[in-house]
Parts: sequence; structure tokens; C-alpha cells
Amino acid sequence: ACYYGSGEEVAGFPGVYETGVEGIGIALQNSAGQRVSGIGSDCDTRAQALGYISSDARMTFGYTVTLTLVKTGDTATSGTLDVAQTKFGMGVYDTGLGIGSQGQQNYIGYAGDIVYKAVSCIVPSTLTVNMGSVPVDQFSGPGSTSDEKNLSIPVRCDDKVAVNTSISSQGYLSPALGVVALSNETGVAQGVGVQVLYNGSPVQFDRFFPVGTIPEAGASITLPLTFRYYQNTPEIHPGHANAVATLTMMYN
Repeated sequence: ACYYGSGEEVAGFPGVYETGVEGIGIALQNSAGQRVSGIGSDCDTRAQALGYISSDARMTFGYTVTLTLVKTGDTATSGTLDVAQTKFGMGVYDTGLGIGSQGQQNYIGYAGDIVYKAVSCIVPSTLTVNMGSVPVDQFSGPGSTSDEKNLSIPVRCDDKVAVNTSISSQGYLSPALGVVALSNETGVAQGVGVQVLYNGSPVQFDRFFPVGTIPEAGASITLPLTFRYYQNTPEIHPGHANAVATLTMMYN
């Protein structure tokens, strides 16, 4: 897929394109949550592929995409979306099928009106989880974990709104298992990371997931997270075991 509208990529927002409404951009995401980044019929977005052609004689393919409106400035405005500026073309790379080909254009885009309403939410700016001192003999081998530490994060908003969150870090030990790498410092422990759980399951980093809905102005909900050390190698060397993660909240 390629952005096929008349706007430009918004500075500082890879894969987000102008919609013609100030402060509002548009992005196309594949099923893995990756934003498609590329303009025009000859762009190369194989790194963010929507899907792949089947290997049988039928050569079929299917895909799931998400169109997202993104706030790109401190202030957003209301306005009208025009498909000419919000569309993405889809096709098979380097075949001429689909994108830009005569009679075979496949497009998806937004049309309609944006009525912007500011909502303010409050969450703690800094959160610390004290994991305590964990003896090495508490672990029994790769995949074993320490005792869990729970953290409940309150979210309060001044209007009814759906709350989503994403967790990220500068280093991952095992992204599929929700394990963050320890901070690189003198005397750091070896062989373990910090596993982050939401509702008992490992989080998927760098992807937004729903937390809940604020039912009315002034109400709050709680984001429950669980943390524990996770052994990933046959041997553990004791030391400092600190880790840092960033929590990003999205309201809509």
C-alpha cells in the first residue's frame, strides 16, 4: 500500500499524512500495527506489507487494515475530510496490479466531517515499582519467574472517553513474551529481564490496547499491570536489576 492522496507526510510523524484539516493526520496500519510509509504509485512498502500472495495456482491474498486519524499538533481543529487527500492505494508490489494501474485502482480513504472536542485526562507522570531483592535460587531455569508485583494506575478524565494504552521501552529481551531488558548500568544482573503483564497476559509492546471507558465527566478507571523478573538464559549472574518502560495513553 502507498499513500495516494495530495497531502505530504507530517514532519515528526512517520507514516502520517496531511488530511487538509489542521492538526489532524491520517495513517494506514497493517494487521501487525505497523504504519505504511510511502507516497505515490512506485513506493516500496514491503517492510510494512499488508499481506502475501498464496503459493498455490489461484494466487489469492487477503488483508486487514486500519485507518487511523492522528492528532499531529498541540491544537486540532474541526473540518471536512476529502478522499482526494486521505486515500491509500493498494496493490501487488512491482507487478502493476492495483496501485496506479489503469482500471485496477484499489483505494481506501476517509470522507466526512471532524468535530473536534478537547478532553483532558490525568495520570501519574512517574510510576515506580519496587521489585525488592530477589535471590537467584528463586529461579529454576529459563522461563521461570520471581514473585509478582502489582501496580494499579488511575486514569481520570473530564468527559466520557475510551482509553487505550501502549507500553514501550528502549530495549526488549523477548518482545513476544512481554519482557523488557534491564537498564545498561555498572553491575547489572545477567540472565533476567522484567516481564510486564496486563490482565495476566504478557503485553504486546508498541501496540495500543483498550483499557476501558470513562463513563462520565470526572470518573476514573484503573489500569492494572503486573511485573516480575523473567529468566531467559540457563545461568543468572546477580546484580542490579532495574528497567524503564514508557506508558502512552490514547483517548477517543
